[in-house]
Amino acid sequence: MREVLSVLLVGVSVLTGSVFAADAPGGESPQAVVERISSAAERGDFADLAACMDPDSRAEMAEGLVMATTMMIAFAGFGGAMAGEMAEGMAEAFDEEGAEIDAEAEAAQDAAAAEVEALTQSYRQVLAKHGLEKMMDEDPSGEEDFASLLAGVDQAALIGDLMVFMQSFPGAEDSGDSPTPLASDVTDYEIHGDHATARSPEGPMEFVKIDGRWFLKANAAEGEGEPSGDG
Repeated sequence: MREVLSVLLVGVSVLTGSVFAADAPGGESPQAVVERISSAAERGDFADLAACMDPDSRAEMAEGLVMATTMMIAFAGFGGAMAGEMAEGMAEAFDEEGAEIDAEAEAAQDAAAAEVEALTQSYRQVLAKHGLEKMMDEDPSGEEDFASLLAGVDQAALIGDLMVFMQSFPGAEDSGDSPTPLASDVTDYEIHGDHATARSPEGPMEFVKIDGRWFLKANAAEGEGEPSGDG
């Protein structure tokens, strides 16, 4: 999945503004899906990128991002606490400068705690927007329960909001890369019934037709790009 997602995300730089998925997901043809991906990448619109993925791939990505952002929040809190403890330890080691170092340790600890609290509240707002705020207070009892919580939300919009949130996280940097015209790089389209394949510089691409709309199978197994159905 990582390799195909790199096709989706190629050339995407800073995410700005609101992110909304189009009403109708996918495209009328595999070529239309790729053109939509290219356009979304140029705009930095991760929600629209997610709308081009087949439902299973989209659900997998949404689940992965929720898990990843939850862990990021947890590690941020752990890191802030560790920094405070290290500063306190330094204060105890230097008697003459102890008072000054102790004050610096307290200030650093307060600043770290405030940063973590701001990130936590921002994350809670993202989840609340999609009716998932209880995930901050109650851990799903299992994988099926977790998946069911996400089944009723607009997963493309959730993915877009989570990606914007991750870009705001300390340490996140703009790659500075210019958007790449993905559509012009994809060739050799072949349609076999409700499945299709194509080739890009990053590797083979696979598409599936669902309810009359085409989608990119971002979680397709790695292979030679051959169709997965009989056609």
